Amino acid sequence: MHTWLFSIVFAFLTQSPSQLNPAPKGATPLLLHLKLTVSKVMDRYVEPARIDPSRMLLSGLESIAREVPEVMIRENVKGTLIVEVGAAKLSLASKIPSAWDLIAGFSQVFAFLSQHLPPDVSLEKVEHSAIAGILETLDPHTIFMTPDVFREMRTQTRGSFGGLGIVVSICDQKLSVIKVMDNTPASRAGLMPGDRIIKIGTQPTENLSLSEAVSRLRGEPGDPVSIVVTRTGWKQPKTLPITREAISFESVTHRILEHKGAKYGYLKLKAFQMPTALMVKQALTEMNKESVQGLILDMRGNGGGLLHIAVEIGRYFLDSG
Repeated sequence: MHTWLFSIVFAFLTQSPSQLNPAPKGATPLLLHLKLTVSKVMDRYVEPARIDPSRMLLSGLESIAREVPEVMIRENVKGTLIVEVGAAKLSLASKIPSAWDLIAGFSQVFAFLSQHLPPDVSLEKVEHSAIAGILETLDPHTIFMTPDVFREMRTQTRGSFGGLGIVVSICDQKLSVIKVMDNTPASRAGLMPGDRIIKIGTQPTENLSLSEAVSRLRGEPGDPVSIVVTRTGWKQPKTLPITREAISFESVTHRILEHKGAKYGYLKLKAFQMPTALMVKQALTEMNKESVQGLILDMRGNGGGLLHIAVEIGRYFLDSG
């Protein structure tokens, strides 16, 4: 049930507030994301006893303070919350009776912050920090995803995307190739595990986060991208022009194992993506043609994914429940 709430609360985050209802420069932020989140929690959360507006207010403010060094939060002896930005102060009641008081409190806070924070501070990011703090008070499974992270999750669960066909990570502060998928633009260009990508297009990678680097490597199939690569044993970096293609991630693999004359099916589930249930059904059909006497279901390293796909796969093995 928590996953169901999670999907409802965060589906709207693929748009920014400015796209939905642009506000003039200097106007009080609309807090659209925060208001929608609180509203959905109040309406759909499965354990209402966990909802504590006072705790949510304090946790949201503390999350803002962690994100923005200029903001300080403290509680005085009278039980009043004090929000400080430099010499400016805002007082709030620490005990509030309802979620609507929570929204009203954050409306005051953001009106205050919009007046006193430096202009280079993104109030949208501050709002996201507040939402994350609010949801931390509920349970470990109800979490906040920023729009970028949410879009990346949707890309991964689709099972295909436009890219090069590599898995990358940050190793020793360098963007490194961890895996090269077979029959992809990356494999045909000669990329190998251990290669370091030092530039994507004209952008050096040394100061990019992993998500920023992945975003630059991906793109529409057919679009070209140039990467600069170093490799152990090379005297100089090499520039590799690569054309992106549609990359499919195989979330299911299977094969037949034989032991003492008996056949057993082996099914590896790597993730629960949109095509995974159909792929499992096809694999089971193929293995049943071999008259297997048993099945090994390997879910080691499965990173999760879509709940309804996992439920659908479970129906292949369970009669009820």
